[in-house]
Amino acid sequence: MKIRLHNVAEREAFSYPLPLLVGEIEGSSQDGLLMVSSSGDPDGVIDWPIVEGCFKVLARLQPGENVVSLRYGQECLTLRLTYDAPEFTHIVRPVYIVCAGHDGHFQAPDDVVSTPEAAARRISLGAQIIQTLTAEKMREHGFGRTTFQLETDSGSRPICHVFHSKLTLAEAYSMTGYELWNFFGKELMMSPLFSHKSRSKFFCFMSFTRYHLPKDADIPKTHSDILKHTKGHTALGGGGLALFGTGNLHTWADSLASFNHCLTNRKRMDRRKFMDDSAYR
Repeated sequence: MKIRLHNVAEREAFSYPLPLLVGEIEGSSQDGLLMVSSSGDPDGVIDWPIVEGCFKVLARLQPGENVVSLRYGQECLTLRLTYDAPEFTHIVRPVYIVCAGHDGHFQAPDDVVSTPEAAARRISLGAQIIQTLTAEKMREHGFGRTTFQLETDSGSRPICHVFHSKLTLAEAYSMTGYELWNFFGKELMMSPLFSHKSRSKFFCFMSFTRYHLPKDADIPKTHSDILKHTKGHTALGGGGLALFGTGNLHTWADSLASFNHCLTNRKRMDRRKFMDDSAYR
């Protein structure tokens, strides 16, 4: 048996930090686990599923050359992948918005950490996944791994800002989705915290989304019924701002180690307690 990659060479350069590695275990159609480690990933070794001999994994890269190892049983494939962050003038800027006087926690089950810091980790990873997906889809259509650039810190690590708005919770809950989009768009553009605003696309999430179903109410059967019991939510994009609620942020992964578990979690959403935004899945 041999580990074989379909879409990446053993030496290759990327302009984003989470390359997708697609391959198979030659001579095997069994399920199993692929042990993946990267010199650029502080999480260490991560187990990824092998399904009928095939796998898809993500590897974390730091700027410069990274040594990535894929191990299955006694077989090991070593890659040397380089991350060269592009110097685009335009960026996508992830932001987590907290209302004035609010602690910034998003709605989540009791066993899920829902602090602003936890939210920022989830949003940052989600943005990187979209960045990778864009690159792979562009490659499929013959344009190479072209993708957008996320805002990064001085070490070229993608970041998510926690932005404290002047808008109070009471004011936010009295506004429509469009009014929230309009208010935050102006506030972000006027804020001295952000530079190069004319070259930025703000990718924003509101911490204060809340779903509440009265005890005597029937469980919602349609998306419109769910929205009737949800406040502080929208999904609007245009110009330089995309604005979303966080009713389902608790289902997002906060690290690569938890990504596959979150993506394959078959637990049903408790519609008495939490917003179900799964498109009837």
